[in-house]
Amino acid sequence: MKTRFLKNLSFNVIAQFSYLVLQFIILMIVPKVVTVEEYGLFQTFMFYLSYVVILQLGWSEGMYVNGGGLRFRELDRDTYIGQIKAFFWLELIISTCFFFLGVLMTSGNMRFIFLMLAISIFIKNFNGLGSVILTMTNRVAAFAFVIMIQSIFNAVILIILILLHQLTFKTLILTTMTSMLLSGVVNFLKIRPLTNVHHHVPIPWSEIKKNVSLGMPLLFANLASLLVIGTIRFFIQQRWDLETFAKISLPLSLSNIVMVFVTAISVTIFPVLKRLTKKNIIQKYSDLRAGVTCLFLIILLTYFPLKMIILLWIPKYSDSLWYMGILFPVVFYQANFEIFIATFMRVFLMGKTLFWINLISVGLGAILGFISAYVFHNIAFAVFSIIIVMAAKKMIGDLFMRPVVKVAVLRPIMIELSMILIFIFSALSANIWIGLGSYFITLIIYMMFEQKQIKAAFKAIREI
Repeated sequence: MKTRFLKNLSFNVIAQFSYLVLQFIILMIVPKVVTVEEYGLFQTFMFYLSYVVILQLGWSEGMYVNGGGLRFRELDRDTYIGQIKAFFWLELIISTCFFFLGVLMTSGNMRFIFLMLAISIFIKNFNGLGSVILTMTNRVAAFAFVIMIQSIFNAVILIILILLHQLTFKTLILTTMTSMLLSGVVNFLKIRPLTNVHHHVPIPWSEIKKNVSLGMPLLFANLASLLVIGTIRFFIQQRWDLETFAKISLPLSLSNIVMVFVTAISVTIFPVLKRLTKKNIIQKYSDLRAGVTCLFLIILLTYFPLKMIILLWIPKYSDSLWYMGILFPVVFYQANFEIFIATFMRVFLMGKTLFWINLISVGLGAILGFISAYVFHNIAFAVFSIIIVMAAKKMIGDLFMRPVVKVAVLRPIMIELSMILIFIFSALSANIWIGLGSYFITLIIYMMFEQKQIKAAFKAIREI
């Protein structure tokens, strides 16, 4: 198991790193080529696209938890063929209904965005089902390969569009949809034994009901997780212009690219943890957490070269740099939450607890977002609200995990908070070199004090 885990993790990280590099290049090129308004329209599409997962109704989430830890050959073929067929028709019907709603109720650029979202409901959710089957059965290499194919295709098409001077928010949206469709096709080729349309099996309604019941709390937890930042972004979109929304979206997009590593780690860890005993999981928790905390504190260093690149390459987004200094730690809090709270809660079947943590965070985000947008109309308040909510969410999660894993949480919380505050002050420094030096020295001191825990983390990874 040890060798397989490290092999899966290595393969996945390499593939995801390739994806990260390609996405970063795209993210640097697209805002330079298109206008700020067009980039804002594209980000509007991407913002609402993140919510179409709701229309899976918790089905795939239930399959993920229910089948996590099984090997592909251990799956009940007839049950999964029946579920895939039923899922196909459900998403197709929902997608068609939304398409006609868009035709009747929207106009202008928003009509195009809404219609493409309607089509994307089917493409994204059906693609997501294939990814779930690959990851829950620990076929991480295949999952990573699909992501690499999607990102390479996306990059090639965008380069062609740039060379032909045809890059607009509409072609950006169509390229995104086509790359999702391609990855969906490859996903289902990888699970071909479960997609035999000529194999007549009854719809396994009892299994579907079980998966939906199990997955619904996780769906709401995932939805609430999206809404933590999404609620504040929604208020920004409603109260400020497209240019402001685009400039806020750029640093958040950079954060999302880094979150690809989080996905790589999470999808590798989950099926492995499902095969361990509860005692072994608890033993690994504290050590692994220290290692990942250190890793993402190091990743925050990338803010400083990114700041220089944006300033030199796309100066029209120089306003984004101030926002990025505050928002970049979102990566740290989101990564730690997803790996060490969400993943472990799924393993311990604490879906309802995860939902309530996210719901509390959404409520806090809605309150702060409303106050910043409608009471003070202050964009700085709105931006600070995002990092406040993400930090609060992580701390609440730690408190809920404390009685389960039986580890001290107050000291790590205070150390993490201190490091993030030092990073933000360093990032907002007028002199980039002073800011970089301040944070780098603080990071070295942190690693010296935590070297015992960091070494234990590497040992824990080797032992999994």
